[in-house]
Amino acid sequence: MGDENTQGSNVDQAKPAPDQPTPAQEQTVEYQVPHYVLDSEYAIGMGIISQQEYTSLRDEYYTQARTLTGVAIPLGGLMLYLRFGTDQHWGWTYVYIASAILAGLIFGLDRLHKFYSELQMLIIGHYVKNALAAKEAAATAAKALTKQYFDSELKKKFADQLTAIEKVVKAKPEASKDKKSGGGTEDVFPA
Repeated sequence: MGDENTQGSNVDQAKPAPDQPTPAQEQTVEYQVPHYVLDSEYAIGMGIISQQEYTSLRDEYYTQARTLTGVAIPLGGLMLYLRFGTDQHWGWTYVYIASAILAGLIFGLDRLHKFYSELQMLIIGHYVKNALAAKEAAATAAKALTKQYFDSELKKKFADQLTAIEKVVKAKPEASKDKKSGGGTEDVFPA
């Protein structure tokens, strides 16, 4: 029992304090993606994604979705024809055709959902990457401008101080020549 309490206290000590963010929380950045950015034509036109990326997604998912859902109408027509257009009773054929229609619709809609989900994730991923790059570029530019401003301000202040010191130094030797006989040391720089 004593060992369990010791282990529990070690686990408690290993946890970060509630007020300290974990490394994953520090790196989390949230962006609000405008709804119009998720439109594929807009994203391609603005250069968020390329036409090639869109075409590859469309070929992989959307074409399959159209094929699978497109089977439902002809199979439904065949089922209606067999039921009402002929005098024979087809029995299990209706069940097979209905199953094929249902499977085509389910898998087709799944592929369609997969296409739109992948497209949105691609657009959002590129949008956030571009936003982070723009933010980093803006921060770099701001640092450069700030450094340039402070460097110029420091140079100006340094030059002003240097000029003031030179004036004091030039004025003091003349005054100290008159007082050399006094034997004391003077402050060269005033307070």
